[in-house]
Amino acid sequence: MDKKKVKILSIVLIVFFNLIFNVNSNTPSDKISDIDLVSLIDKVPPPPKSINDVVKLLENSKSDVQVVEKYKQIANSKPDPNLKGAQLFEFHQRQFEALEQLGLVKELEQNCLRGIEIAKELYKELSSDAADQIYLSAETNCVNFHSVEGDRKKALERIEPLFKHPYVQRTAGWELTLLYFKIDNLTWLGDLNSAQEAVKDVDRLIGRMRGFRSWPDWGYHWTYNAELAKGNYYMLAGKPQEAELNFGRALNAMNTRIKYNQQAGNDPNAKVNQKEQMISYKAYCLALIGLSLQSQRKLVEAEYYLRESLKIYLSLGGKNSSRVARAVARLSQLVTEQGRFEEGNILAQYSLKSNLDSGLTDKSLAVIQSKKAVASTLVNVEKYSEALNYFSSIQTTIQSDEFLKKHFGAGSLGDLDEVIALIFTKNYSKAETLAQSIFETEKNKVGPTHPRTVLAQGFYAITLNEQKKSEEAKKNFKTAIPILIEQVRNDSETTNISQKAQRRFALIAESYMELLFAEAKLNKSLENNLVSEAFLLADLARGSSVQKALSQSTARSSSKDKRLLELARTEQDLQRKINSLNELLLNISQAGASASSQDKIRNDISNLRAERNSVKKDIENRYPEYFDLVEPKPITIERTAKILNANEVLITWYFGERESFVWAIQQSGLHSYANIKVTKKDIARDVKTLRKSLDPGVSSVDEIPAFDVNLSNKLFTLLIKPVEQSLTGKNLLISVPHDSLGQLPISVLLTEKTKQPVKGADALKDYQNFPWLIRKISISQLPSVNALAALRGVKIERNDVQNFVAFADPYFSKAQATSAPIKVETAQAVNTRGKPLNLRSAPKTSKVSSAELALLPALPDTSIEVQEIGKVLNAKPEDIFLNQHASVKQVLETDFSKKNIIMFSTHGLVPGELNGLTQPALALSTPDVTGEKESDGLLTMDKILELKLNADWVVLSACNTASSDNSSEAVSGLGRAFFYAGARALLVSNWPVDTVSSRELMVDLFKRQNNQEKISKPEALRQAMLNIADKGAARVGNTNVVSYFYSHPLFWAPFVMVGD
Repeated sequence: MDKKKVKILSIVLIVFFNLIFNVNSNTPSDKISDIDLVSLIDKVPPPPKSINDVVKLLENSKSDVQVVEKYKQIANSKPDPNLKGAQLFEFHQRQFEALEQLGLVKELEQNCLRGIEIAKELYKELSSDAADQIYLSAETNCVNFHSVEGDRKKALERIEPLFKHPYVQRTAGWELTLLYFKIDNLTWLGDLNSAQEAVKDVDRLIGRMRGFRSWPDWGYHWTYNAELAKGNYYMLAGKPQEAELNFGRALNAMNTRIKYNQQAGNDPNAKVNQKEQMISYKAYCLALIGLSLQSQRKLVEAEYYLRESLKIYLSLGGKNSSRVARAVARLSQLVTEQGRFEEGNILAQYSLKSNLDSGLTDKSLAVIQSKKAVASTLVNVEKYSEALNYFSSIQTTIQSDEFLKKHFGAGSLGDLDEVIALIFTKNYSKAETLAQSIFETEKNKVGPTHPRTVLAQGFYAITLNEQKKSEEAKKNFKTAIPILIEQVRNDSETTNISQKAQRRFALIAESYMELLFAEAKLNKSLENNLVSEAFLLADLARGSSVQKALSQSTARSSSKDKRLLELARTEQDLQRKINSLNELLLNISQAGASASSQDKIRNDISNLRAERNSVKKDIENRYPEYFDLVEPKPITIERTAKILNANEVLITWYFGERESFVWAIQQSGLHSYANIKVTKKDIARDVKTLRKSLDPGVSSVDEIPAFDVNLSNKLFTLLIKPVEQSLTGKNLLISVPHDSLGQLPISVLLTEKTKQPVKGADALKDYQNFPWLIRKISISQLPSVNALAALRGVKIERNDVQNFVAFADPYFSKAQATSAPIKVETAQAVNTRGKPLNLRSAPKTSKVSSAELALLPALPDTSIEVQEIGKVLNAKPEDIFLNQHASVKQVLETDFSKKNIIMFSTHGLVPGELNGLTQPALALSTPDVTGEKESDGLLTMDKILELKLNADWVVLSACNTASSDNSSEAVSGLGRAFFYAGARALLVSNWPVDTVSSRELMVDLFKRQNNQEKISKPEALRQAMLNIADKGAARVGNTNVVSYFYSHPLFWAPFVMVGD
């Protein structure tokens, strides 16, 4: 749910909740079952992959300046001295609305109290019913004020006596209104038992109201408000699935009203009956559905609903309105949670502008929250000085106003993003003061083990460590880290962790690792223990969207084992409830909830944790393989050493934002380790530079850029040299890269300084016999250290004969299927320097706002590739699936049990590359061509998990995922899914390959494995790569005349072996 307090429905709406008994009409019937309703909610088209369309919509929408001026005029006006009675109250009512729109919270209290005084006087001149309605409206204005100012206790104290009011007791519409307010405030105060009883009262009341003669007119409107009340309760109580259903019912009720233009009551001019007002109710409900989906981590579906809500609000008026600002803020929070930090910042800026343009002042709570959101998104995009300017502006505003100082306590926002900004601008002393203040405040409010408390303690420890207060820092790290680890593990397993939360944990872990490494160098007796502790911590700090996707895949999959499906979903739901209650505990502590209410929630959290642990134990006992997949046990250096062979060395890195580390492990244990004076940004920059010559996007051989040999050697010196002694006497290096290093095969690192070749085809030969790392040692890659343990822990019955199956050249659109065949050059075709370089097509979706499967380029050369490799391996023609036969359905129906080489010559995709894509996938033929009704043409990670393989190799020869920011995660995700399905190794391309040289390399690789019985997969790949690098060449026609050599790493190094 929104971090801001729930917006209370306008008081003008409330007046029309009253019963009207005299009107009869036909009731429209648009009934739908709850199961169908939830199915419809979840089944929505994926939104565009970027917010460009939203930005364009905001830019093209106009501001309604006149409305703002009207609100200001009303807010500042004085009543005419001649106004009395009902007219005077009407003036105060309109002024209350204007003050609310302008965010003038202080003035709201004066207005509502004066309204109550006027209402009491009206009993002398109006009928009892009319005076009652005005009095109740005045009272609920004050309830609204207390809710907005954050004093929920006062709001509840004002609500309770109103239930005994004679008019309320005989008017069900008003009782429903008050129950809405009661549920909202009880929940914010943490009194979930009383709130639940009030929800039951709503159900009982609605049941009684169905018998009223006025139900045909008011029923859909009452249903809308009743379901909203219940949905808000379930959201705050940590039950977003239940809330989704309630909000869905509310939406269905309002859609029915809009469809039939159904009036509520006998006044067609009443605000509740205006089409614009009904559409506004619909927009609000769409937003609430989006928030309920967001809480369930259904982020793609949530984005759809938040976008639709924003579109409606923009269509109803100018973009300079508080409701548009709130809608944009919701979307900003969502895309930020998805890790789209730049877009989150853009939207936060728009939200702030909408609030300011709507007439709100800097002292408005909404503007303060908007500025805080902008500051936080600036921290996310590492613009720390700009963020601090916003935080400073907010603090100045708070200190200048007594109401704001009271509202924000000691005048501090208590924002950890401000602490991060201070750390990165090296203002450690101020960061320490602020972090300690937040830590102590939260400890007193919600207890020492609450996630918010220990997170603050972790940042406090960072500030101490930066100021060399090592002992004090270590003490706080020791307390906070174990609790943070448990939270991160639980959230990662259940997909609850956001990239922002993962980054915060990584910053704390990185600082502690630096402390451990420093202590290890000073204390040799504890060296191994300290470095091992850092090794364990690094594994968690790396984080992984793959881990989340793997967990979510099982929870959403069509697994045949219904018991596993039920347990997995139960476990995830329990963790979400725990997180929701932790957030509620934080909120109610700020709202003045009683100690008993807070203790009750702590007890509920404890019980839920025990229940979740029981479910986890059940899963581990019943489904140990699945459990190891989604919750791999932390692997120690000692355990890693035990699964290594004598000829192997495993090297793993951790690249931090300020410090980096490397470990080298042999069968004997930890062999070497080092701090690396390089940051995550440095590695990303250098890898990107090296890749420019490997993935150049050029059209001719002469345009291939020179490979930067100096940078290659520099990276070797930084990354390998500190642990190079650990390679001595070994013939296999098992690499576990981190972050951007996953985009670069370390085989291209040069172990010695070398003369730089020039650009052009004539210079390609100059790369022959260069001292590449691959000359010294075979190399394999793993997505994680745990993956090696998993692969070597499973006993496999290997196939004696190499049986090959392939899927290639799929049709991504009808146009590709119906177009004339594209002529593809074969290995025998003429290859000259003047002719185009035969690089395989790669997806180019990064610069488009919306991308569907049909946007992917065709891969006609892959047909030849798989057929030629098939010939070498004596494959049967029926085992090669091309064009429309390369489909998801065909993959899922194929018997892979006897196939030990499986090849997918198609595009590998990363999350976000196509609209709605949330996990790595392989692109296959579109259902527009295959006719598969339930398919989207994507072999996603969750589908791969269901395959039953027994394969030595899965080849992804057009999987150019390393060109993306999420590349290593994509390879990791596909790798782990294929490993779980039964594959032992992947051969993955890192950039668009040259069609001829890559074909030669793969044919050579499989021939070596066929002909040399004892050769390992990494060694066979090493020999094939060096053969291409030193002897490979493109030749003229069928002659031996060399056109150009394949010595540049673009030709020989695109493939990495991932696995064992």
